[in-house]
Amino acid sequence: LGHGLYKLGILDGVENQYIFSSVCEETGIVGVVGLFLMIFAYSFLGIRASQRAFKKNSFWIAGATIGISMFVLFASAMNVMYVCGLVPLFGISFPFFSYGPGEEALFVLISVIQYRFIHLMGRPHEKV
Repeated sequence: LGHGLYKLGILDGVENQYIFSSVCEETGIVGVVGLFLMIFAYSFLGIRASQRAFKKNSFWIAGATIGISMFVLFASAMNVMYVCGLVPLFGISFPFFSYGPGEEALFVLISVIQYRFIHLMGRPHEKV
């Protein structure tokens, strides 16, 4: 997985920005749905934590969690649209799966921060 070949003449090469197309070529619709479910679950957890933070009047945590969630969702969407040829932007790596060392360190760091904020906000029906 991840070592796609130039089979159909569609892929330019398996590089940092084309990892999504390689995974799609090798895993098919199951892999695409799995990737999208992981990204949406990540964003959903962040949005729920943001709502709980807003209810607890922690506005900076609410803003940070919604910002991190939307950043990951937006970067994923832009990478998918670039690989499909829908937008002319380049240089946006797919979060958590591309192998650019600086960008991956950024995504790991924001995920640690996101996890801490989700942990701080607790569960929705938790008794305090």
